[in-house]
Amino acid sequence: MGELIVKYGNEVNRAARRLTTSELRILFVAIAKNFQVKDRCLECRVSAQELISLGSDPSTAYADLRQAVETLFDRYIVFTEKDASDNALIERKIRWVQDIGYVKGSGEVVVTLSQKLLPFLHDFRKGFTLLKLQEIRGLTAYAAILYTMLCQYRDTRWMKIDVQELRSILEIGDRLKLYGDFKRFAIKSSIKQINNSQNTVFNVRFEEIKAGRKVVAIKFILEDKPRLIALKALEKADPHPVIKITDKQARYFASEAIARDCDMVMLARPLLADAEWCNKAFAGNVEEIRPCIGCQEGCVNEFILGGHPQCAVNPRTGFEERFPETFTPAEKKKNIAVVGGGPAGITFALIAAKRGHNVTLYEKSEKLGGKIAVGSIPKIKFDLRNYLAYLEKQVELCQEQYQLQVHKNTTVTAELLKEKAYDSVIFAYGTKEIFPPFEGREEANLILGTDLLEHPEKAEGANNIVIVGGGVVGCETAHWLANEYGKNVTVLEMLPHFMMGVCTANRGHLLHYLEKSGVRLYNCTKVKALAKDGVYVEQNQSQTVPDPYNTWQPLLPPNIPNPMEKAIKEEIVEKKIPADLIVLAMGGKADETFFFEAGEEHLAKEIYNIGDSSRAGRVLEAVRGAYHLAVRI
Repeated sequence: MGELIVKYGNEVNRAARRLTTSELRILFVAIAKNFQVKDRCLECRVSAQELISLGSDPSTAYADLRQAVETLFDRYIVFTEKDASDNALIERKIRWVQDIGYVKGSGEVVVTLSQKLLPFLHDFRKGFTLLKLQEIRGLTAYAAILYTMLCQYRDTRWMKIDVQELRSILEIGDRLKLYGDFKRFAIKSSIKQINNSQNTVFNVRFEEIKAGRKVVAIKFILEDKPRLIALKALEKADPHPVIKITDKQARYFASEAIARDCDMVMLARPLLADAEWCNKAFAGNVEEIRPCIGCQEGCVNEFILGGHPQCAVNPRTGFEERFPETFTPAEKKKNIAVVGGGPAGITFALIAAKRGHNVTLYEKSEKLGGKIAVGSIPKIKFDLRNYLAYLEKQVELCQEQYQLQVHKNTTVTAELLKEKAYDSVIFAYGTKEIFPPFEGREEANLILGTDLLEHPEKAEGANNIVIVGGGVVGCETAHWLANEYGKNVTVLEMLPHFMMGVCTANRGHLLHYLEKSGVRLYNCTKVKALAKDGVYVEQNQSQTVPDPYNTWQPLLPPNIPNPMEKAIKEEIVEKKIPADLIVLAMGGKADETFFFEAGEEHLAKEIYNIGDSSRAGRVLEAVRGAYHLAVRI
C-alpha cells in the first residue's frame, strides 16, 4: 500500500465527523471489541444494551441500532495515496462496514468492519474516545459535526473556516441556500445546543467575516465551561493538592474530580444550602444542587444576633426537627395563583405544586427572579446568578412533573383573578422603589439603580455618576459602574456607616473593592436638592465622622450600645457635587395596595401576602415565609 497523505489531521476522523451519534456508537463498540482480539477478527456483535450504556435512549435503542447500522453500511472514507511505482496520486474510498447481519430475537446485530480499515483504527480510537461520545450525547447531526470539528482547536481556542467549506462539512447540500437560513438553522442552532449541553466541555460563539456585505467566512471562538476551569486547576496542582475553588466552579467540579485521582472534596457552608450536595454531585445532577449565594445572612448574621446558624436559601437548615424532608400531600387540592416570580413566589409555587395543588405563577416581566435577577447582573454577583439558574431549573422540572403553570409578561389584575376564581391567591410581587421628592428632580438626569442595572446603556454619556444611597444595592452598583465601565463614581450616605445591617465580612470586602476601584464614599452627607449638572448636599466634615473605608469597626445591633463609640460632632458644609447622571439607590418599601384591594373585593377564599410585598427584607425572610406557608396551605 502506498504512503497515506494526511490532510486536516486524520481522514478517518474527518469522515467520522459526518456520522450520526448512533453510527459512532456502533463503530466504537465494534472497534473496541476488535482491539481486544488484536485485530484477528473484524466481525463482532453489537447489542442495543451496549448502545444504551453509551447514552442511547433505552426506549428506542434497538430501533436506533437497526436504523444506524443500515445507514452505516453506505458510509465511506475518502483518502489519497501515492502509487509505489510511479508516485501517481490515487483517490480511494473505503466502506466503514463490509457486511451486516441481524440476530433474530436477540436485540443484536453482526457487524463486519472493512479489512482496509485496519490501518486507521488507532487514529479513530484516539479521535473518538468514549469521552467524546459522551460529549456529543443529545446533539443533533449539525451540532455533533460542528462540535467534533471544533474539538481539534481546543488548544488554539479559535477556528476560521470558509462558509462554503463549512456547508460541505455539515453536508447541507441543496438545503438552506440562503445564508440567513444557514446561519439560523445550522450555525446558531448548533451553537445553542453545544452551549446548553451539560456534556460538552466548552462553549462556542462566532464572528462573521465579510467581503463587502457578503459573509465569506466564520470565526468560531471556544470558551471553557466552569467545570473545565476547575479541572484545569486540578491538573496543574501538586500530586496531593488542596484546591480552593468558588461555589461557581464547585458544583461542576466535584463529580468529575471524584472520578479522577481526587481523594477528597471538602465543603463547608454549601452543605447548609443543600445537605444532598454530595449525593447530587455524585449522581451527576449538578443543576439540581441548591447553591450557596454567599450572603452570610443566616449562617453568620443570625448566629451573631443571638440565634443559630441557618440558611437564606434553605429554610429547613437549623429547623430539621420541625420540617420533614418530604412534603406532606395536601388534604384538599386547591387552585392557587401566585402573583410574582421572585424567590418568595417561586419557593411557594414549587412546594405547593409538589404537595398536589394546581398552581399558576404569574410574573409581569419576561424573566423570573424578581430583584435577584437585577441584583445578579454585576460580575461580582455570580453566586446570585447560580441561584437564579437553580430556581429556573426547578421551575422547569416542576412544570414537567407537577401541576405548575408559569405565565411571564403578565400583569395580574383584579378582573383576571375574579375571572379565574382561584381558591387561594398568594401575593409576592416585591417592593416599590423609594423615590423621594427632592427639589429639582424634574430637571436632573435621574435614574433608579435597578433601571440602570437592566439598561447600562443609559450611562454611556456620563463620566461623573453620583449614587444616592449607601446600602448594599448602592455600593454594588457603584462597584459595577467603576470596575466594569470605568466610570467616576461617588456614593452619598446620610448615616455614619455604609451598608448598615449587612454581614460584616461581606461589607468589609465590598468597601475594600470600592476603595481599590477609586469610588468616593461620603457618609454623614444629606442630599438637599438635585440639579441638571450635580447634587447639592450638606456634608458633616468633622474629624469625628467615621472613616467610610474602615472595615474593622464594630457595627452592633441597634439595641446594643457600644461603650467605646465616640459621639459624632457636627461641622456641616454645603457643597455641590458634579454629576452627569444621578442614580437613586435608596431601597424599596412594601406595597400592600393590591393585597388589601383583593381582600376588600373577596377575590379568593384565602389571600396571603409574602416576601417583600409584605415586608421589605432579605432573601432569608422571603424564602422562609414562603416555605412556612406552602407546607401548611
